[in-house]
Amino acid sequence: MAALSNRTRVPENMLRIQDLSELLKAQFFVILKQACGKSVEKYWLTGVLPAFRDGISPLTATQVISFEDEYHSLCGLTQDDVEAIVKRTLRDLPQSAQSSTLESLERWYDGYRFTNTSIDSENLTLYNPQLVFVHLRNVVSGRPPTSYINEANAVHTSTVLSLVGETGPVTIHSLIDMLSSSVEAKISTKLSFEEIMRNEEIRPKNVTWSLLYYLGIATFHEDSDSLEEIDYLCAPNGTMAYLVSPRMSCLRER
Repeated sequence: MAALSNRTRVPENMLRIQDLSELLKAQFFVILKQACGKSVEKYWLTGVLPAFRDGISPLTATQVISFEDEYHSLCGLTQDDVEAIVKRTLRDLPQSAQSSTLESLERWYDGYRFTNTSIDSENLTLYNPQLVFVHLRNVVSGRPPTSYINEANAVHTSTVLSLVGETGPVTIHSLIDMLSSSVEAKISTKLSFEEIMRNEEIRPKNVTWSLLYYLGIATFHEDSDSLEEIDYLCAPNGTMAYLVSPRMSCLRER
């Protein structure tokens, strides 16, 4: 009865996540590891949030390579990639249309950095691949992508608001300040479910900024230095600065 009483005090959504975590470990990862035996010595995983490296599972043996300079270009499309894609996709359109499209793509979807160290001029910032192709499909179909808010996979304001509030270590004010400058935080490479599910008012500052980083709402600032104990984060592009900022400002003025 005591154990049952303790469970009832845990939020239902957290219990569901914990149950799902245990299910994945016991019924998926463990069986997968047993079936592989020694036949698989190395494996690659992409698109896995650090939260899934929490606890005991094969994922804890993986190394997050997103922060390493030599793998930086694997995390998105480079400027050369986008220029080649636009040239090929819009080959039947005039040069002026291609140039205009490139300018829009750079403004709205470029700017991501996945390493906090100085990177060479060929790999400065990266584009969001999904949004690049959504944008180009609209151009090819003859629908000018004037409303970026409606484009697939754009930053969802509701998601942002679920991570920040009026009070706490990271607030709406903190997010708006980031849009015009940079903020200090330390990005974690592993997060626990308990940390993620805490109310935004008591969730540690670095956990919230880490979540915002992994959601693409913040990215490393060009002046970040891996030798320091902190990272510098900034808004990556117009998707954040021009779509989310006005909505955040309206909430702040209430």
